[in-house]
Amino acid sequence: LLAGSSPTEGAATAAETGENLLLRNEHFYDGLLAGRSPPSRPPSSAVNLVGFVPGPGREELARLLAKIGIEVNAFFLPDIHLEHLDDFARAACNVFYPVAQRASAYQTIERSTGLDSLTALSPHGWQATRQWLREIAVPFRLEERAESVAEEWLADARPQVDLLQQQAAEESLLMVVSELDLEYLLDPGRTLGIPLLDAVEEMGFPLQI
Repeated sequence: LLAGSSPTEGAATAAETGENLLLRNEHFYDGLLAGRSPPSRPPSSAVNLVGFVPGPGREELARLLAKIGIEVNAFFLPDIHLEHLDDFARAACNVFYPVAQRASAYQTIERSTGLDSLTALSPHGWQATRQWLREIAVPFRLEERAESVAEEWLADARPQVDLLQQQAAEESLLMVVSELDLEYLLDPGRTLGIPLLDAVEEMGFPLQI
């Protein structure tokens, strides 16, 4: 994904094909991140979000973190903002989005940046997002604030959520899966971080497998 719209910002494109990306990850990400200048100030209550797809969902997560008191220092993968790279080390930690295919990339990023890392369960759905916020808040001792922000967020959305769940309850969902593919129902890391069974249940769909 292109990141940056003017010559002064710069842009980069990261393309992934297949799952065997070990060599590409080793050199590409290491080359981007290794040897960056150390932070000019001590790590603060800021995080880098790594692997979160750009769009309304990522923006909402950043807004919720800001309400808790945690700044998003930089985004990295799948979009790469060149102007963010020199500031990358100023975060207290990297927060990885859990995708099995990116394990080698995350290992390289962790080694290259020297930052602590968090890999919380992906924030898909109301309760999963609430848990995600709390886990990100733990290193900064902001758990109570995270709970308060999550409660307010859930309360604001509750009328619409209740309506959508009522509508979903009238439409049953059937999943047809071979025994060889059961891991895709049980391991969110194999389905781009989405916990399929939990997500469908929370939506309110009657489910058969």
